[in-house]
Amino acid sequence: MNFYTLEITEGYALKMFELLIDGKPMAEWLKDGNDGIPLYLVKDELPRWSSIAPGAASDIFIITVCECGEPGCGHSRCRVRRDGNRVVFEDFRGNVGAAGRALQLEVPAAQFDDVVQQITAAKGHA
Repeated sequence: MNFYTLEITEGYALKMFELLIDGKPMAEWLKDGNDGIPLYLVKDELPRWSSIAPGAASDIFIITVCECGEPGCGHSRCRVRRDGNRVVFEDFRGNVGAAGRALQLEVPAAQFDDVVQQITAAKGHA
């Protein structure tokens, strides 16, 4: 199982966060050329793809965004599912390279919940 954290950053005058798996930004895992996620996209957890693409499955989340901060410009997304005491990231799409499409990452559910709390707390201070 992987270790899950985040880093709050500033990019193009936008407050953003990067998801880190084993200390490595998600964009590096995916080799998608994207950056973190602007806090303005956050409602109550990771931004859902269905909020950008109405009718999309509600378990698909945006996990990286183009450096300009606009998911319509470029992004990566994946299915995020809770399975007992773990959360699984799978079925990667968007700007993801071939190796990234086959990737499956598992993190402890408690770490996932902690990261979501940190994101929503940062959103409150954005």
